Amino acid sequence: ARVLVGGMFLVFGLNGLLPKPFVEMPPLPDPAGAFIGLLVTTGYLKAVKALEVLGGVLLLSGRAAPLGVVILTPIAVNILLYEVYLL
Repeated sequence: ARVLVGGMFLVFGLNGLLPKPFVEMPPLPDPAGAFIGLLVTTGYLKAVKALEVLGGVLLLSGRAAPLGVVILTPIAVNILLYEVYLL
């Protein structure tokens, strides 16, 4: 499970940081699109994606997996709340 979750956060974190993403985002409904647009324009989403990459690498490393879990847990909770309330 550690490798699966770490790999998922690493891949999708890199997808958000690269200039040309390798997985395109689908069109979003209005409240969700406005929220993501705000995160992108303020630069906040880049910081979150960088933390996703860091947490994914830490999970995959094995030695620092608990630190990776500490970094990724608030991000996962925010993803869940986004899915529940905006989509």
